[in-house]
Amino acid sequence: MTITTADIKRVNFTIGGKEKFEVELNQITGKVTLKVDNIVRNVITADDAEKLYEKILALVKDEFIRYRDPKLTPTKQ
Repeated sequence: MTITTADIKRVNFTIGGKEKFEVELNQITGKVTLKVDNIVRNVITADDAEKLYEKILALVKDEFIRYRDPKLTPTKQ
């Protein structure tokens, strides 16, 4: 694997070189928020925000498992 200058700029060494994303559900406001390294990237207001959140969670879980075990069939999109 080759590391480029852009990769080095992207890595935050203050948190041990880790990156994280999170999907947050606010059941009071009906908003689903995507955060990457604690920076809000997208906010969606939905009538059924909990259903949207569960759908996103299932997608991430399925893709994670698929990447972990490439013998599994790809997910339908």
